[in-house]
Amino acid sequence: MIDTDALRKKVIDLAIRGKLTEQLPSDGDAESLYAQIQEEKAKLIKEGKIKKEKHLSEIDADEIPFEIPKNWKWVRIGNVINEVVVPQRDKPPFSGGIPWCRIEDKDGILLNGTKSGQYVSEETVKNMNLRVFPVGTVLSACSGASIGTILITTVECCTNQTFNGLICNEHLYNWYLFWNLKSAINKLKKMGSGSAMAYISQDKIRQMIIPFPPIEEQKRIVEKLSTVLEQIDIIDTLQQQYESDLSVLKGKIIDAGIRGKLTEQLPEDGDAETLYSQIQEEKVKLIKEGKIKKEKPLAEITEDEIPFDIPESWKWVRFVDLMTNISTGPFGSMLH
Repeated sequence: MIDTDALRKKVIDLAIRGKLTEQLPSDGDAESLYAQIQEEKAKLIKEGKIKKEKHLSEIDADEIPFEIPKNWKWVRIGNVINEVVVPQRDKPPFSGGIPWCRIEDKDGILLNGTKSGQYVSEETVKNMNLRVFPVGTVLSACSGASIGTILITTVECCTNQTFNGLICNEHLYNWYLFWNLKSAINKLKKMGSGSAMAYISQDKIRQMIIPFPPIEEQKRIVEKLSTVLEQIDIIDTLQQQYESDLSVLKGKIIDAGIRGKLTEQLPEDGDAETLYSQIQEEKVKLIKEGKIKKEKPLAEITEDEIPFDIPESWKWVRFVDLMTNISTGPFGSMLH
């Protein structure tokens, strides 16, 4: 059987290393794209559309876990997204039409509105200064046992401090960021350790590094990854079906065996009637010698008790008639 969980992890790892896609000169390079992002962020800060954030340190060589293609660039997440937002900690009153999404509202890898049936009003959003996350926001669970759960919003929604909200721009494909975070689940869990209540701060998310390819390759990586993962899902389904079919097959083989369907009945084998008589003679001898106790005779087998036909040379018998002794003790029933 193929270990599909290990296979998925390997495929995702290969994808974010640039091993599943071709690097095309027409894509340009990540260095130029990175510079463009910094210019656009500076403009948005100047216009008051996003907040100016704490400067992030340069990436040290010791931080880089593997080699990437030449036209890629290692970057800190905080430098290539518009914002990392920590949602409201206080629980709001529920009424209105804006979905309030919680960690249990996930549906696979996609956040589809809210299953909790809880919503907040525009007035509540304004009064409590709540953040309404746009469609396509990457939500990364940041506390407790939920760390490692990564979702993407498919509706505008609010949420609580369970998540850090990562709002991408047109130069960082949200699904590419999603798969990078999925590949770093163990790292995320370690980041949240060290306190009574595990928690990943906004700053820790911003400090994380990811391999950053040109935008067109980001999209090709996600497309290729989706295709391969779909194939692995098919393998999973087939393996489960095979395992189920194999279990049924084993049962049928065992059933066929005890019905005499798997072997040929040969005349030279003799017949079960004669063998049965021999067993009874030997049991009488053992009783006479005091080696076994005489037991109460068992009733003849009726036709109603017989579940299926057997070969002519076989015989239906009561199980005990073939045993020399059945006893019970500290280890349960013992057959001899």
